[in-house]
Amino acid sequence: MAPWIPLLAALVLGLGLIWVNSQHAKFVRTRSLQYRRYYIQIIAKCDRLVAKVNQMQELLPFINDSKVVDYYENCLNTLETLLAAIVKLPRFGHDLTQLKTAHHLVVNCQAKVARTWEAFRRVARGRSPDYNKLFDWKSEQPDKVRGCYFCSKPYRRDIFAKVNTKINDVTIEVYGCSVCREELTRSKKVKVLYFMKNGQPVHWSQVPEYEPSENYWQLNNKSKIFRETKLELVSMEDANDRLK
Repeated sequence: MAPWIPLLAALVLGLGLIWVNSQHAKFVRTRSLQYRRYYIQIIAKCDRLVAKVNQMQELLPFINDSKVVDYYENCLNTLETLLAAIVKLPRFGHDLTQLKTAHHLVVNCQAKVARTWEAFRRVARGRSPDYNKLFDWKSEQPDKVRGCYFCSKPYRRDIFAKVNTKINDVTIEVYGCSVCREELTRSKKVKVLYFMKNGQPVHWSQVPEYEPSENYWQLNNKSKIFRETKLELVSMEDANDRLK
């Protein structure tokens, strides 16, 4: 073997290592710049969220809708959780995994703040909030399923599921919201929404005038539909007694 061959191989190997190291360093620099830009964008979005929430705080004394106030408080909790997570993020780095997770939380919080802000604007102007929009109810729903069989809460895909229940000793499958399903599992019974109509208790689903997506939020108020149709809420126990 010629004496220069091992030297040439060592030279090629050395140049190869230098090239690999330079490419790696270039990759790290690029990712570090991406990380820093991404981090700054997230911080800027958080600053805007805090500013918007502060604006809502100034309107809070004029918001007399308890559901909207409760949603606002839930929004505050979401923002606090987000900010606590952001504080733990390194200001510099090259691993974008944590930033992508944080960005997902920011996007969710942005949507929640936007819904709360819109509800605040409506209530502050003396208008009724759009509860379906506020609580992000999904319009996609199975045929003929307008709401929870038990409480009539408007259908929402992510909290609704099928559940078995008994009616007159016959087991049937209905759609229920997460709250009613949990209550049914825990205590083996759950309240069911009935109305008194023409002197007889009627399950809410059999009352054409009652539309959950529009009227569920006014159940505790004497809204127009209840005055015009003379619907009266009755307890499940009263309904069962009258049906005997």
